[in-house]
Amino acid sequence: FGQRTLTGTEEHKAEALKALLDHVEMSLRHQLTVAYIRSICLFLVPMRMFKAFSAQARLSILTRTFTVCANDVFHFLLIFFTLFMSWAVCGIVLFGNSIEQFADFERAMNTCLRVVLGEIVWYEVREEAGPIVAALWLWTFCFVNSLVVLNMLLAIIMDAYTEVKSSVGSHSETLLEQAYETFTRWRARRAGQRLSVKEVLYALEDKQLPGDVKITPASFCDLVTGLGKEQAEEVLIGALQDADDLERTTHSVSAVIKMVGAVDTRVKAMNRNLTLLIGHSVASATGKVKGPATLETILGAVAALTDSFRDHQEETAQRLLKMEEFARMVSDDTRARSSGGVGQRDFMHSRSKMSRSGLGGSPFDGEEQSTIKFKSSPGPVSTCFPTKCYDS
Repeated sequence: FGQRTLTGTEEHKAEALKALLDHVEMSLRHQLTVAYIRSICLFLVPMRMFKAFSAQARLSILTRTFTVCANDVFHFLLIFFTLFMSWAVCGIVLFGNSIEQFADFERAMNTCLRVVLGEIVWYEVREEAGPIVAALWLWTFCFVNSLVVLNMLLAIIMDAYTEVKSSVGSHSETLLEQAYETFTRWRARRAGQRLSVKEVLYALEDKQLPGDVKITPASFCDLVTGLGKEQAEEVLIGALQDADDLERTTHSVSAVIKMVGAVDTRVKAMNRNLTLLIGHSVASATGKVKGPATLETILGAVAALTDSFRDHQEETAQRLLKMEEFARMVSDDTRARSSGGVGQRDFMHSRSKMSRSGLGGSPFDGEEQSTIKFKSSPGPVSTCFPTKCYDS
């Protein structure tokens, strides 16, 4: 600006110098604002390139992954910063008096971020708070924020990536394949060997085709004037592949887990309903329930069948206990008779005692005589248990 000489009194010189410094400060602020705007513009340039990447299937995987997981990542960041600030404030309380890295909230947050990224401040915090307190703060912070929370973020992103990756389709071209195909199409159009996609679409706009018509390469060439058979086959195959990719249903891992849970719930409900219907059918066949199958009648029939089955089990158990005790007594009497030469009269006397004690009679209540057939014997050997017992 050139050299200027300040004239006048000292007060005028001080005011002029202050005004000059204010102008310099304002100029620096404007320059800093322009630098911020330039940096934002430079940041938005690659962001606009993501819009162009969406035209290519494999390049759009990254941008679509961010779009799918944006909602979950937002809620994750709320929890992460809450935990992160909690440990930062705890570090200020424990180490802020003597360690410079925890002197204020800004430095504490920066130090915690460095710890998450792998830089350990063990020696500083140990000298200030002791090994026990320092270990508790540092180990819990590393375990929760580095091992658990960040891996949850990775799981959220990978789940969204799996969903987007499966929706791309197996027929999508890579960037090099698409570039080579574009070049070969351009060269064929220059040589007059094929039509552009726009020309094919314009030729099909005026054609009114029924919905059930089958298009073959020959009929497709008849519909579009100048279309070659090779290009017609290529277009039809590509259309079939795109339709197959669109009809394919894709799900993420979390969606599959939810679907499996829903299927399990429905299968259990079907099993319960079938059990009720079968119970009602059995009860209707036995005459215990009449009329249409309502929820009250089905539940009543199932409860009645359950009580009847329980009573039958108890009765069968009692009969089996009596049979076991009776067989034990017969075995003991047989061994005593074979070893000591017990006569027929003594054996019958002991059996009468067993009968009076309630163990010598038939184990089947209400039956005069029962027959048991042993399948292991060559012939049907029957043994009767009447009031009087005979040797078989």
